[in-house]
Amino acid sequence: MSRKGELLFVCCAALSVFSAHAEMTYFAHQGKLRTVVMIGEGKPVGTGTVSKIDEMADKKYGDSWNLQFSGVVNVTAAGKYEFAVTSDDGSALFIDGNAVVMNDGLHGPANKKGTSDLVIGKHQVNLLYFNNNGGHALKATVKSPSGQEADLASACTPSSQKYEFSKQQIEAERQKEAVIAQKAEAEAQKATQMELLKLSSPEALARSIKFTS
Repeated sequence: MSRKGELLFVCCAALSVFSAHAEMTYFAHQGKLRTVVMIGEGKPVGTGTVSKIDEMADKKYGDSWNLQFSGVVNVTAAGKYEFAVTSDDGSALFIDGNAVVMNDGLHGPANKKGTSDLVIGKHQVNLLYFNNNGGHALKATVKSPSGQEADLASACTPSSQKYEFSKQQIEAERQKEAVIAQKAEAEAQKATQMELLKLSSPEALARSIKFTS
């Protein structure tokens, strides 16, 4: 094979992972979350496959929902791959169980990138996303060492393997949520008490007597 032919072969091998029609499996749940650690919480509302990553708002899962996408990328050219995720609200991307992009929390559209050195062969990919309320967005791409960029789903084949956080991480988040809920309840009670104090103040009582007399 000529030098030119060898270069052409290498380039085609590097890009082949993006050229074939492929998909990722998704698992959808309803529920208002504040972190990707709780992905999978809530009522199951759908599963299937997608050829392009987005927030799936067209599925009408309600005001709050969360998704996990699962797929396998077959790397034909070893090297450093760049992954980018834009989301509103939180998201996280794991390759072979390792966090590559962490874009967690409540926020507007935010883009984060990460890289992973991948060897030739198959690698498990998991993308987690949630929309707490209001505006929503999700986009995920992968760029090969040669610079070819593609939607993440188009570089994968479907998988049923989910990423799961440890029981300790989930329990820690439950405790945080309980504290947040307690603070919110305390603030609501304080606001109610303040309103009652305003209504029962001498000035308010005098105005009430004047108005009714």
